[in-house]
Amino acid sequence: MAARDARLAQLERMTRDLSSELAWANERLLAEMYDHNDDGDGALLSERNDVITGLPNRRSFEARAEQLLAAHLEESEPAALVLIALPRLQALRESTDLAACDRVV
Repeated sequence: MAARDARLAQLERMTRDLSSELAWANERLLAEMYDHNDDGDGALLSERNDVITGLPNRRSFEARAEQLLAAHLEESEPAALVLIALPRLQALRESTDLAACDRVV
C-alpha cells in the first residue's frame, strides 16, 4: 500500500510538472502567434484564436506552419512537426465538466 501511495504521489508530481511545462509552451506559442499575426490575409485576431481557450485555432496554426516550413526550406534546414490527436475529447466534454477538459488539453 505504501509503495502504491508513493508511486501515485510521484505520478501526480510528474503530471503537475508536465502541465506546467505545457502551460509555458502554450504561452510561448501564443506570444509567437501574436507576434506573427501580420501575414497579410486580413484575418482578425479573434478569427485566429479559439474563443474559449484563447489558443491559436486551426487557421492560425496552418498559416504559421506554412511560414515556418517555407523559412526552413529556404535555408535548407530540417524541420519536424508533431501533432497530438485527442480523439475522445468530445466524449470527455459530454461526460464531465469543462475544467476537466481544460486539464486534458
